[in-house]
This record gives sequence, structure tokens and C-alpha cells, in this order.
Amino acid sequence: MRPEFGFGVPPTDAELTNTTGALFHNTTAAASQHFGFSVLVAATAIWALPRSRLAYATLVCPVVVFLVIVGAGNHYVVDCVIGTLTLVVAAAVATVVHRPRDLPHTGPQTSGVVSISLGYGLIMWASSRST
Repeated sequence: MRPEFGFGVPPTDAELTNTTGALFHNTTAAASQHFGFSVLVAATAIWALPRSRLAYATLVCPVVVFLVIVGAGNHYVVDCVIGTLTLVVAAAVATVVHRPRDLPHTGPQTSGVVSISLGYGLIMWASSRST
């Protein structure tokens, strides 16, 4: 937010807190989303590569995010708890929605990674449109 670095004029306070017309915009959710995403990255790395030391090194990410958002004094510990609970609820819903079904295979099926990526991309696109 420093114009001398060439990034343009910083937004005004009114622009940062304007929620008029923004259906999915929540100005207080940033800390929860940052912490929840860092937990998701670490959990995914450990799930995908359980024997990798690098995967376990990703556990540092949620710790650093926690220290930054709480240490800065702008957010509370409850933000991190809510971010983690949101991640757990989303994972539970995804497990129920994407559970295996006894359907006959009628053709090639979309990879789970592609479906998840498209879903996440859609969510990010929708959230970027609301700001």
C-alpha cells in the first residue's frame, strides 16, 4: 500500500470496508480464510506425501500464519478456530458429496483432482467478482 513502490494509489478506508452490493464479501473473514487455507495446504501435503519430510515441513505454514495474524493484533485466536472448523465442515461435505457410488462405468470419468480444481477455481472466481 505504498505508492512509491509503483503499485498505485492505496485504497481509501471507505473502499476497504465497502460491502454495498457485495453478496459474498465479508470484511472480517480474511484471517479465518488465511489460516484455514494454510491448514489445508499442510494437511493436503501430508495426505498426498505421507513419507516426505518436505510434506511435514509444511506444518510450519499454519504456525507462521497464526503468529502473524494474531501477533499483529488485528485478529483473535477464534478466527483461527473458525477457519479450521470451516475447513473441517467443507471436507465433510465434500466427502459426502463425492463418496463412491455403485454406478456402472459408462465412459471415462473426470479425475478427482480436476473436479476439485474446477470447484476451487469457481469459488475463487466468484469471490474475486464480489470485490
